[in-house]
Amino acid sequence: MIDDDLHLRAKRLLGGQHRTDDLDRFYLDLRERTHGRASFREIGDFVAHRGERNRGPVTPVARDVITSVSIWSLGFRGKKPTYPELAQAARANFRLASDKQLKDGCGLKRSAVKKVVDRALPRFEGGGPIDDEELRVLLYLANRFIWRPAFTDDEVVKDFCDVLTLNKIVSKADRPALLAARDFVSLYALICMHGTSIALEDGTSAQLLAG
Repeated sequence: MIDDDLHLRAKRLLGGQHRTDDLDRFYLDLRERTHGRASFREIGDFVAHRGERNRGPVTPVARDVITSVSIWSLGFRGKKPTYPELAQAARANFRLASDKQLKDGCGLKRSAVKKVVDRALPRFEGGGPIDDEELRVLLYLANRFIWRPAFTDDEVVKDFCDVLTLNKIVSKADRPALLAARDFVSLYALICMHGTSIALEDGTSAQLLAG
């Protein structure tokens, strides 16, 4: 019965009718049948639990972005970051940075940067001595704001099409017509996350805002 209802909703979507209640049902009813498509499960969980999120792929990325911008912006607010705060920013930015950003900024591959972070950050955090290479890497990681999305629009739309196809809600031949709803699906995902609180590790929370 559930899939019969989803077939009717899919027919509307393929026909160009963009209704948020149809996407609600796709994400809620299929979030246990995602075939490993992480963004679909995550958005479904946001639809189901919009109050506060404390798990799922978006949460750790959001926490790292909040850490990165909060510590980077201390100087603009007339405050000086402590060594532990800089170390916290370095760890968050290492997780957020792409391989290219690390190579361009540190001159090292991710695996080499990780070795420097693992051995030098405990000393740096305590105000202990570090060598020139360690200082160069940590200055890059600790003194900037790095942002990245948990999922791109391409990933969200691809996962959406995959889940509906793999569950036989639409056929493979319907995929081009389904892709025509790309902007609608992407904006829907943003709206679902907008206003949700992310539980932070210090016991506080921060609100996700679409911009």
